[in-house]
Amino acid sequence: MRTTARTVPLVLLSMLLLVSCASSGVDMEEPDRVLGREDDVRVDAQFYAAAYSQGGSVSIIYEIENLRTTPIAFANLNPELSYENETGTFTAMVGSEVPGNELVPRLVEIKPGERVKFNGGARLVVPVTRGLPGGVPREIRLKLVYLGDVEPFRELIGIPEAAVRDRELADRLFPLWIQHAMTVTTNSTPIRWGAPKSSGGADEIRKF
Repeated sequence: MRTTARTVPLVLLSMLLLVSCASSGVDMEEPDRVLGREDDVRVDAQFYAAAYSQGGSVSIIYEIENLRTTPIAFANLNPELSYENETGTFTAMVGSEVPGNELVPRLVEIKPGERVKFNGGARLVVPVTRGLPGGVPREIRLKLVYLGDVEPFRELIGIPEAAVRDRELADRLFPLWIQHAMTVTTNSTPIRWGAPKSSGGADEIRKF
């Protein structure tokens, strides 16, 4: 768990953010808000960080809206953050897990017309290549991976476990997962990359 603005714990920050977004969903006025829509699945997201810097953390609140006439399914796992040196872009991937050798994840069903909000966090890391630092990050975006057909995965909808260890089930679902996986990628929003602020306080919780 990180601290934000040096004095405010992440739990408190998350509560503040969730309360501020609860009434109307994602804040339309925020400059770091990103949007994406493909195949009638819409994603709104916001990124929050005390500072965008190496080893720092970013909190993400995102909403998935199903505008289709059939349900979709989503693996509600913590975001995976990747970095593309050529473009200076971080990509937070959500729902990207596919069955491994043994484990299959729990799925959330999103019904037609339904909009569901999630939150998570990730650590900001620019990898070092051949002993040299990567380029300066300039943008961040979100990529959603979801299942366009729920029925082949019905047994994973709403299970109590975060994942099930079942080699036979994982082997059976792997090709179906690849076949039915669909994506939505949002636009990118600019970020300011630099060192964390030297002094702290609750009034300094803001975005860059």
